[in-house]
Amino acid sequence: RKDKTNYTFKQVFEEMKELLFPTPEEIHIERTLHIKPEGKFARKNASNMITAYNKSVSLYDIIYRELHLSDFKSCVNSPDISKSTKLEMVKLYKHMDKYAYSEDIISKKYTENLQAPSVSHDSRSPFTYDEIEYLWNIKQSDFRLQFVRDFLLLTIYTGCRAEELLFTY
Repeated sequence: RKDKTNYTFKQVFEEMKELLFPTPEEIHIERTLHIKPEGKFARKNASNMITAYNKSVSLYDIIYRELHLSDFKSCVNSPDISKSTKLEMVKLYKHMDKYAYSEDIISKKYTENLQAPSVSHDSRSPFTYDEIEYLWNIKQSDFRLQFVRDFLLLTIYTGCRAEELLFTY
């Protein structure tokens, strides 16, 4: 067995990536057949973790077993990082801790108590009843305007995203 006690954050990530991230062939299968590789992260999760890793530059050269909760928090609480990326960083750190613990790199998982900031979607608001009534009352002879009106009403009442309605098989 290889001695991994002095692995850096970067080495732990690279080893975890090699073992748990999908290969290009598995990504192709997931895209075409919608089958996630067994025992590995899904393509989107892996992509998000790589983004989170790229935002964790300050941790790269630190020996992993010497990292504590405060180190992870200082990285996550950086002001120039979006809330959604911070959430992905917390997920990455928890996965890395789980992997490092299973490989006997660490003896305690410090990220168990790491909290991600909540991501709010307050900027979006549903259509009001007046706005919906306005759409119903549009009477146009132009078929393009009718299509837009019908499309908006369809998305409002079904809850489907635009791409779900436009790109059905």
